[in-house]
Amino acid sequence: MFVAASLTNNETIAFNAGSHIEVIKLAYRDFERLVHPNVLSFTT
Repeated sequence: MFVAASLTNNETIAFNAGSHIEVIKLAYRDFERLVHPNVLSFTT
């Protein structure tokens, strides 16, 4: 899993939950604890 470095500053993160109409919203710290994403800089 990859996440943009800019998202790590947000309190929450939202992402698709298996479809285009269902969304999961989590505290970023919980997302990070569960997923252990690779944080990359996608933008400058």
